[in-house]
Amino acid sequence: MKLKEWLYTSILLLITFLVMVGVGYAFSLGDDQLVAKKTNLEPKIDGEIDELWKETSAITVPVTGGRSGASNVTFRAMYTDTDVYFLAQWDDSQEDLSRKPWKYDGEKWERLPGGGAYYEDKFSIYWNINDSVKDFNEKGCMATCHNEEAATKYGAHRTNAPGELIDQWHWKASRTNPANQIDDQYVNSNKLGDLDAKGKPSKEAGRYGDPKTSGGYIENINEETNLPIYNFADPNKPLVNKNFIMKEEAVEIEDFSAFKEGDMIPGHVVEAFAGDRADIPGKGIWKDGKWTLEWSRKLTTGSEYDVDFSDLNKVYSFGVATFNNEQWDHSYNLGVYKMVFEK
Repeated sequence: MKLKEWLYTSILLLITFLVMVGVGYAFSLGDDQLVAKKTNLEPKIDGEIDELWKETSAITVPVTGGRSGASNVTFRAMYTDTDVYFLAQWDDSQEDLSRKPWKYDGEKWERLPGGGAYYEDKFSIYWNINDSVKDFNEKGCMATCHNEEAATKYGAHRTNAPGELIDQWHWKASRTNPANQIDDQYVNSNKLGDLDAKGKPSKEAGRYGDPKTSGGYIENINEETNLPIYNFADPNKPLVNKNFIMKEEAVEIEDFSAFKEGDMIPGHVVEAFAGDRADIPGKGIWKDGKWTLEWSRKLTTGSEYDVDFSDLNKVYSFGVATFNNEQWDHSYNLGVYKMVFEK
């Protein structure tokens, strides 16, 4: 190689190296870091962006995969002496609320299929509880994703050893959003079929809801799984939306003879959770091709199934997933993101 060519190649390699270092340095400075701003005020949890949020800094979390493909989630956070607040926005071409409804064909009732057909939009965050999950702080949600036990064709989520716990916040547009909540859940190391805390075989590997004292959504289906149980008190005037039945308007169906071909009934009944599972007030609003989700949680709940944010000097690792009209085939972020508290 001639001297001139060698110098050109060396300079090009040096520039490439400096660019890579610069990108890595910029990323380490905060591209992957959500900063919760200290505030003495409390935002209203209503899915609307008020002036208080404009004082916070946002990060963009790219998600990929799933039926929806690549998109971005914009995150903001703030906190008071007692609570932490979050705001997330992501693109979604339409609001999907119909989840496995019943349809009458003139002779029999059929429950229509879910994911990709009749299903709700969803949003999920994983937090590493007490840094217990090995590799999560480096790999994020990928550390909990397993294909070998396939609870679904998309695999299953569980941690890798007893004592490892994930705090999952699972917002559901048609099951928890009408109750102004995010479903507070957790993930342990159970494999598909392992016995859960109630002595029943696990149907979703390590994924469970936090304990509750009452409430929560229920499937609108009888024991024989061939008929719905409930309908609206007034089918022409649902309290909130035709795609789900609120508990206070649900009436048991006693006479099916009045239904005609083409009639539809929602697949679930909505009621707010009470107890440990109700720790996350939240509200999502879909408008102009975008979901805006706002929620809060106590810094410390006292639950073994919840991430504890009481140490304001700690870095908290999390991962994100979005579900567009989909039960399982979600978009997810690669790697891991961090949250820190501004002092």
